[in-house]
Amino acid sequence: MRSEEIRPTTRDELFVSMFKKKRQRVRTKCRVCRVEQGKRYCQALKVVICPSCCRKLRGNIKGCDEGCYYYAPLIRRSRALPEEEFPIYTCLATDSELQGMVSAVIARKKPDGNLQAMFILLDLWKRGIRDCFVDADLTEEDLKEQVERKGDVPFKEISFEEFQKLIRWGLEIARQVKTPIPEEFKIWGKMLGDLSKVPPPKGSLYKCAKCGGDLPDEAVELMKQYAQQDDIQFYILCRKCGGQFED
Repeated sequence: MRSEEIRPTTRDELFVSMFKKKRQRVRTKCRVCRVEQGKRYCQALKVVICPSCCRKLRGNIKGCDEGCYYYAPLIRRSRALPEEEFPIYTCLATDSELQGMVSAVIARKKPDGNLQAMFILLDLWKRGIRDCFVDADLTEEDLKEQVERKGDVPFKEISFEEFQKLIRWGLEIARQVKTPIPEEFKIWGKMLGDLSKVPPPKGSLYKCAKCGGDLPDEAVELMKQYAQQDDIQFYILCRKCGGQFED
C-alpha cells in the first residue's frame, strides 16, 4: 500500500493512544506493508508502522520532519550524553566474511536502561558499506529479536576493537570504489568511536573467497572497476587456492 493511500481508522486511533501512554510495547500490523511488526507511531501518517517502513519513509513524506521522535537529527540533538559516551552493551557480527556479506551490530546502553543500536551491512567483495540503519530506542529483548530475524547466518559476539577493524575495512572499500555512505552512518558515526585511529586493513583490499588471504593486484583492480555493477558477482580465489589470476 502506498503511504498517500493510508487513512487512519478507529482501530488506528486505539493503538496510537496505547503507544502514547508511557510508550507501551504493543504490536499490530504495519499499515504500510501489513507485516506483524507494527510498533512505531508515525506522526505523519497518524498510524502505526514497522521499523523498516519507518526507515524507508523517514524524511520522504509530508509531516515526517525534525519533530518526529525517530528522525535521526532530532534524536541526536536530544541526547543527554554524546553517543560515544554511552557504554557499549555488545558488538556482534555474522561469521560470513568468506561469503562477502557481513552484518555487524553495535549497541550502547542509554541512561534510561534502553539501548541504541546501529546495524550495518558490509559488502566486502564489492561496495564496502552496503546499508545502515539505527534504532535509537529499543530494549534488550527488542535487540535480541532483531538479531534473530536477520537471517540464517548466526551472529557471534566480538570485541569493540574487532568491530572497529571490520567497519574500517568496509569503509576503506567504500572510499576506494566511491560508494555513497548511508546518511544514518554519517549522522550516527560517533557510535562507532574514532575510526580515524583504526589502522587501514592490511594486505589487499579484497580477500580470497576461500581462505581469506590476499589477492593479486590485478584481481583487486578488476573488482574495484566493476564494484558498482549489480549484475556482476565476484568469487575470486588467490593463487594458493587454485585461483591463478589471468589477464
